Order: sequence, then structure tokens, then C-alpha cells
Amino acid sequence: MNLALFAGIHLLRDAPAVLDGALAARLGMEVDALQTLVAEDATCFPEELVFRLSAEERSHLEGAPILAFTEGGVALLDPKLDRAKVMATLKDLAAARGAWLEQARLAQRVEVLEAEFKALAELIKGTGAEPKSERPIGFVGENLPHGLKAKERDEREVEGKDRR
Repeated sequence: MNLALFAGIHLLRDAPAVLDGALAARLGMEVDALQTLVAEDATCFPEELVFRLSAEERSHLEGAPILAFTEGGVALLDPKLDRAKVMATLKDLAAARGAWLEQARLAQRVEVLEAEFKALAELIKGTGAEPKSERPIGFVGENLPHGLKAKERDEREVEGKDRR
């Protein structure tokens, strides 16, 4: 998997898309050349597959990306560029998208676990009182009755007196 391509994938407009810089680097071309290629034949690249980023979207991203390509948008480059490079890029993009989606799922699970842990910690803090035990744990002092047998004997003696 191409790590530069993986780093270039972002969730934009509810779809995983690769930015023009990462895609151009993977295809071995300049970003300006890729942008020019798309601009020259804009009707071949529908807005749903290759879209121009808004100023707000660009403000949240590193670099100065102008275009974002979905997998379908990358496939549209096939007749215009070297087929072998485009196909290799599509394979890398599919693998990177799968890893990216798995990472997003794991991040969601971590958020849920953190929320549960926080709620549990607040619950523990909220009780504040330590549990009290009726009997001490461990060695029993000599003033106390010696075990369960002594208690049972005392109960039998009381029952025996009651029968008489």
C-alpha cells in the first residue's frame, strides 16, 4: 500500500476521496498538470467523482489542494494517462481505502470505550464511600467467638434448652 496515497485520503462530501497532490505524486506527475488535465475536459469529470474543494474544505486540509478524486474519478483518468499507472493507483487506492475505513471504525470504537470509561470513572468517584464489611478479613482477635462451629454449638444449646 502506498503510504502517501493513504495519507491523502479524506472523508469529503460523505465519500472517501484522495487529494490532487497525493494522486499526482502516485501517478508521477505534477499537481498543476493533473489540475490542467481535469480543467481542459471538465465534462468528462462529473462533480460527484472529481470535485473542486471549497475554501472551507481547503482550510481544514494541509497543503493547497484544489481537487479531490473518488475512486470513480481516478478511473476516469484511464483513457487520458498511462493505463498501467492508473490501474496500479486504483489498486493502491482500494487497499488504502479499506485500511482507512478500518481505522475510522476503530477510532469510533475507541471513542465509545472512552465514553464508557469516563462514565464508569464518574460513577466510582460519585459513590465516594468505601464499602464497609461486617467482619474483618483475615486473623480474628481472641475476644471473638472461634469460628462457625462455636456459633452452631451455641445455637444447639439454646434449642436444647427450649425443648426442655
